[in-house]
Amino acid sequence: MVVGLGPVTLLRPLAIAATCLGALLNGGGWASLLVGAVAGAAMLSVEPLVHHRWYRPAAHTAPGNTAPGNTVAGR
Repeated sequence: MVVGLGPVTLLRPLAIAATCLGALLNGGGWASLLVGAVAGAAMLSVEPLVHHRWYRPAAHTAPGNTAPGNTVAGR
């Protein structure tokens, strides 16, 4: 992922933390910090979930596959 999107990908958590801190210090209050933290956590958690789903081995999704753990088999 880092090779494809570049090393700037690693700076996203720092950018989110800096933005939340800036909102708190510029008069946004604790509510803006909470909203920013929840939105930031949601944004950072989506990529691993999508990555896991996208690059899951094809054996899990092939129709008629009887591999252990296959949820599609038997349809």
